[in-house]
Amino acid sequence: MAEAGQPKACPLDIMGLRVLMIATAIGLPVGNPLNHDGNPLISARAIRPYANSTEKLLGLMLTLTSYGWVLIALVGSFFIPEA
Repeated sequence: MAEAGQPKACPLDIMGLRVLMIATAIGLPVGNPLNHDGNPLISARAIRPYANSTEKLLGLMLTLTSYGWVLIALVGSFFIPEA
């Protein structure tokens, strides 16, 4: 994107979450509740043309594992009784 003269797609980095936002933008289809057009922090439509198929697959894998980890942590902290 820098070689094409485009600005940074995600200029704001909140505690290192830029990687997850970019992975979500290239890994999930646009229009998904997790990847919508109204996101003020990142423009998914600007990033997607610059990603190849390997990067899209890696973005999908990172997105699924990250959100899966959050789901497991929430279920484990609220619904699994302590011994």
